Amino acid sequence: MTTTVDYWFDPVCPWSWVTSRWVNEVVGPVGLDVNWHPMSLGILNAAPNSNARMMKFFEILKGPVRVCAAMSESNPGELGTLYTTIGENLHGPGGPLAAKQVAGDDFATAVLRSRDAMFEATRNGLAEAGLDEGFAERFDDPHMDDVLLASHARVPSGGHAQELIGVPTISVDGSAGLFGPVLTEVPPGPRAVTAWNAFAALAQEPAFYELKRTTQRPAPQTY
Repeated sequence: MTTTVDYWFDPVCPWSWVTSRWVNEVVGPVGLDVNWHPMSLGILNAAPNSNARMMKFFEILKGPVRVCAAMSESNPGELGTLYTTIGENLHGPGGPLAAKQVAGDDFATAVLRSRDAMFEATRNGLAEAGLDEGFAERFDDPHMDDVLLASHARVPSGGHAQELIGVPTISVDGSAGLFGPVLTEVPPGPRAVTAWNAFAALAQEPAFYELKRTTQRPAPQTY
């Protein structure tokens, strides 16, 4: 029996990137049908009273996911492939948002210094996916923000008032969307399937509310 998974992502987020690689790892063993959806951290986290530096940060942050939003409208079946290729260019060895590249900086500083590199990573991702590189023009297109907001609105709420807080946000067989799980690395071998089965059980339990570990979080192992 196939399980339908709806996964909301922002390609710039290293935590969502790790979790998405875990989900891809268990697609075959568990039997998942994954639908990918864009979600913008630049929209979710922007505040009207942000200073000029932070407003610039949020605007750059929206670039790659705007391209994904354009693809979601044009060819949603290719969105998972595009997320993979853009993610590999952003978070892989030498990528502008790779953990080793941003070590010692806060994430905002890494993004602010990397606008052009992020644009090139996005365009390279389109090319590697065999998709029209012209979609890269949407990187700076604010009209894509309405598409992103519509994607946010499609997160199932389970009939409750729901505040979206970040990526990954995942729904299992139509369950209310959950933020997380946040993983520091892809669990190896059978642990990947064990972790998925545990998460899926909680995601589909209406009584489940929150599970959280409070500790110093290590950097994500993006490669």
